[in-house]
Amino acid sequence: MTPKYMVAALVQQWWSFAGKDDRPNTSQMAILPKVYAFWGDGWSVGYTGQIQVDWKARHGDRWTVPAGLALGKVVKFGILPVQIRVGGDYIPISPQFGPKWNLQLQITPLLPRLIKKPIFD
Repeated sequence: MTPKYMVAALVQQWWSFAGKDDRPNTSQMAILPKVYAFWGDGWSVGYTGQIQVDWKARHGDRWTVPAGLALGKVVKFGILPVQIRVGGDYIPISPQFGPKWNLQLQITPLLPRLIKKPIFD
């Protein structure tokens, strides 16, 4: 993360390992890439999609891969800074009965920074 850019990812994998034997097994992954550019007055633009994989689904129905953008602005509510972000995704790769579009509204309160310097310059 730098003052002008942020690049990050959160990857999660879920497996079922306990419970009733008659319940279906689970093996799913979610990949949440975060790529944002920041510019003056609290504005930002970035990628919004969450890639999902259901490893137990039929081969053609495993992946959900969106492509989209979000526009955000940091504003203040009293003394609390809040980021408001609006985004949309087109989903070109999805299961047979999966979604084709996704719209998002995100409101995030911003807390003081724990890491004072950019990690990468």
